[in-house]
Amino acid sequence: MVDETTLRGRRADSISMPANRVVIGTFPGALLIILALVALPLARAEEPGPDWLLSFQEGLRLIQEDRPAEAIGHFQRAIEVNPDASEPYTAIRLASGLRGRSVGEVGVERGLIHLAHQQLQRDELDKAESVLKSLVQARFANPEPHLLLQALYAKRGRPAASDHAGKIFKGLLEALLATGDGKTPETAFLVQGIAEEYLVVGYVFRCRTRGQRVHFPPAGGVYDILEVVCADGERSVYFDVTAWGPEPAWRLKTYRPAPQKSP
Repeated sequence: MVDETTLRGRRADSISMPANRVVIGTFPGALLIILALVALPLARAEEPGPDWLLSFQEGLRLIQEDRPAEAIGHFQRAIEVNPDASEPYTAIRLASGLRGRSVGEVGVERGLIHLAHQQLQRDELDKAESVLKSLVQARFANPEPHLLLQALYAKRGRPAASDHAGKIFKGLLEALLATGDGKTPETAFLVQGIAEEYLVVGYVFRCRTRGQRVHFPPAGGVYDILEVVCADGERSVYFDVTAWGPEPAWRLKTYRPAPQKSP
């Protein structure tokens, strides 16, 4: 759960809601969509070296072979080498979603994030760093541990490490936000843990949660609906949580892109 006292004033610059949804097709068509996403940006990206691109391409190959768990490590390597390239963030979120998660894993992750928040507030930096690194190792695609590492490294007087963690947080969060707008089940955010729901609601939207319910539509899938109170009134925010199981949402349905804006 996001503690707004810890996060207030630390929001990464220039995080915005993307105009277009990321199109994630049924497997193995997802590979073709990722290739379409990266074709032009890769030509423009500032490349610190070839290692990140080689790792990224190897991850795409493994996705095509239905080996998402193995692909994650390659996408992680690409991000760590070049945190400014946007494409690996979309890819690692896809691979993580294809891998799937259990409800038990989701609960453990939420508890550890809450613990890390408390340790940071008490300046128990060694303990917090150990917990956060374990979270990153278990699921690199979760944005929030990187946000907390950004704060932790700043407390330790390590500006370069703090900036690096901040870039990774921003890239992962933008990839999450690109999956929807949360206004309807059809445009629900694709999340891989309840901590991500509260990150979106509390950190991005700056809203307070007043209720939660689960929706099982006839077409299939599972959705969390958070009822929230924001500065401009109340709203419902939809999250697709079908990924919390052996058949994640990425395998079950295709998401339609938002209409392209005229240039």
